[in-house]
Amino acid sequence: PLALAPSEHRETLSGADDPGLSKMRIWALWAAPSVLLVSLPLAEADHISISLVQTQVRPLKTRCLRFMHIPKTGGTSIDAENLRHAIKPFDSLMLRTFHRLARVHDWNSSTMAERFQSTHQDSFWTYINFIAGNAASYHFLPAAPDRCEDLHMPPSQSKFIRDYYDSCETFCTLRDPLERFWSAFQNWSPTCDPLGIEAEAVELLKELKQRPYQRDCFFVPQVEMVYGTRRISNGMHQYCDRFLHQENLSAEFHELMVERGRPEDGDFQGGYASLIDGTARAKEFHGDSGCGGAPDSEERRAEHTAQILDLPSPWSERPDIPREKFHARCYQGEKTIFYHKCKVEQYAPYTQDDGLVQRMTLYKDVRRQIPLEIRERFKHRKDKLIERKRRPMQNETIERFLPGRPSTSATNAGGALKEFREISALSRELIFYKSRLDGLVRSVEIIGRKMFEYFEDRDDRLIYHSVTLDPSSLTSGTLRTGTKSKDTYNVESVGDVPIKKMTEKFRRNPEVPADEDIAKISFYLTEQSSASIYSSTGKIRVDYHRDPGSLTFRQCMYHYEDGNLRRRPASLPQPTQAEVHKLLQMQST
Repeated sequence: PLALAPSEHRETLSGADDPGLSKMRIWALWAAPSVLLVSLPLAEADHISISLVQTQVRPLKTRCLRFMHIPKTGGTSIDAENLRHAIKPFDSLMLRTFHRLARVHDWNSSTMAERFQSTHQDSFWTYINFIAGNAASYHFLPAAPDRCEDLHMPPSQSKFIRDYYDSCETFCTLRDPLERFWSAFQNWSPTCDPLGIEAEAVELLKELKQRPYQRDCFFVPQVEMVYGTRRISNGMHQYCDRFLHQENLSAEFHELMVERGRPEDGDFQGGYASLIDGTARAKEFHGDSGCGGAPDSEERRAEHTAQILDLPSPWSERPDIPREKFHARCYQGEKTIFYHKCKVEQYAPYTQDDGLVQRMTLYKDVRRQIPLEIRERFKHRKDKLIERKRRPMQNETIERFLPGRPSTSATNAGGALKEFREISALSRELIFYKSRLDGLVRSVEIIGRKMFEYFEDRDDRLIYHSVTLDPSSLTSGTLRTGTKSKDTYNVESVGDVPIKKMTEKFRRNPEVPADEDIAKISFYLTEQSSASIYSSTGKIRVDYHRDPGSLTFRQCMYHYEDGNLRRRPASLPQPTQAEVHKLLQMQST
């Protein structure tokens, strides 16, 4: 973005700014291809973006009028026209500077205008020497690490400047960005050699990236002066209400004065002097570098002018869409469109409490009375919900979330949630982004019967976990035996349901032999018997991985007896105390 400042440039590329413009001066600009290639795209973006804005953007704040002097856009001509009148048609920071000078030197209004003309029309360095001799009357504001005269200071760098432009209606002049850069460049460089111009311009571009406010803010982009930022899309405030264009400065300035009623006030009965337009500039000191004198400059200008495509002016007026109405998108921020068996509702962002921006309803009948599916889209929600689909006839809901959704609590699943699917009272499924610390990627619950989860990239190699419930043991929400099992799972709207089975699966560990690497563990917590609904007998089945090419795998069944695990029959090898402790610990966790 800092390259935007030096890129807004091209004074007199058409060759129409100075009757004495030489072939050397035109060729010098075109002989700097690297400068143009760097500058032109951003320059055009800056110029076009501002030019597309309607001339009157905001309603008038008050009847007072102030001028924003954007360097190298014809502001000196505007200030000169203002100073030559006894009753000033508008206020400006340059006018305030010369009022301070008038008090110091005891000038009257006429003398003040004459001194302004003499110091601003001889040469650029005459103006610089005049400032040096009257430094106490000029206000320079800091723009780290440099300083700029107050009338050149962008509003983003000074609260005083922001308040000054905000308190009245403000107008300013705009100019083709490349012309503006070339004009400013000529002020500071006396070089007439094309290669020297290119070398200095490239060096200046590099310096402006580090110090964009150097050289009295002459190279600050117009967009930063108007919007206080380097890009219009980032601008939150507009400091210039009315745009004049340097190419047609006289006519647009006169039109503004007529609109504000200035010609009717006494001193202005004679109208305004014709300002110097950008297409007919005659040796204005801000743009004359002294590089000229080629005999065929007129022919070169005529040749270039002939290449310009002459398009007819548009028949329609420029659209005027205030920012708040643009963000509303439609009348009062909402709109409803009816289609065949479909209804679409549109809402502007931030107008609905739940962040809803669109609702599409699909119907079964042409009268749109039986909804089949409701699709909703959301924006700017804290829980990252972006889309919801509902199928009322199936009691099904699907919700999708953007990355970054936080967990509601340390114990509830929800962090990194990507998609949520639910069929009311039947099933619930959660799909997660692959960013959870526990490796969970999918969780499914068949309400009241079973829940299972899938994992990836865990250090313990766990890939699957499930819990199977036994709702058949319940009668009106209580156990048939009237006693509470110690291993239960709480199900919403049902209560505590006994756990019948738990299963864990693990991926293969190549560092361990297959017949010692556990593939699946099943914990059977309860068994039915003829004596009672639930006996105290439980069992654990351990399945091991297969060897490559093998059809069978090792399997061990352990029975829970008297607080210990035993294999049946007793002649089989019994588990060691360490193995029993490991299995019981896995069951409890």
